[in-house]
Amino acid sequence: MTSTPAMRFGEVLVVFEGPARIIWHDAGGGTWIPQGLWPQEVHRAELRKHLDGRGPVLVVLDGAGDTVPLLREEWERAPQALRTALRGLREVPEPQEAPELLEFTLPFLDWLPELHRGRGTAFLTRTREVLSRVPLALLPPLLLDEEEQPPEGPRIRFARRLLPGALPPARMAAAVRHIFDSCHAGAGHAAMCPAALGASAVSTASAAAATVVPAVSAAPRITRTGAER
Repeated sequence: MTSTPAMRFGEVLVVFEGPARIIWHDAGGGTWIPQGLWPQEVHRAELRKHLDGRGPVLVVLDGAGDTVPLLREEWERAPQALRTALRGLREVPEPQEAPELLEFTLPFLDWLPELHRGRGTAFLTRTREVLSRVPLALLPPLLLDEEEQPPEGPRIRFARRLLPGALPPARMAAAVRHIFDSCHAGAGHAAMCPAALGASAVSTASAAAATVVPAVSAAPRITRTGAER
């Protein structure tokens, strides 16, 4: 078994940007070995095809910018390609001098075109501003961008997951349907979805399981884009 930060909900590709991009392999006996950094070469052709075809993408910032801890034993068992990539991000001591726990910062959105990397960086900054002003207990599990969608190129939305355990697959699927299937305001619309979208625009199945998905605007401010459960 191998972990992956990417999953599909219909035609929508959802990518968790953050520590989940380290691909882990189940070596058995409860042992997991870091195998690589997503996307690997095997993923790149499919990813490029999806982006070039304007396939919808939801990038969930999930611990993005945080340091990623690796045990020294995990580091030593990692393939050379991953060790080289991580070594470039932080100088690693020689094995005899290495501490039991090593910490790395992963490259941020390096798999996206430059324009969208900038959008993702700006969105992460705005969510940090929101978190500095509003207690976490008063925020829903997912914050959604409200930035203008470029009329050309990939259809990419950004979200930030605040409570990792609060979005199991069924709720994430409902959120994805709400974001992409219910919002057809046209290319270039500021949010691809009206800020005051009501529950009537969501299918019965989606509304029953929908996660609250607020939007984070450049101000920043938080608006709700769907019915609360």
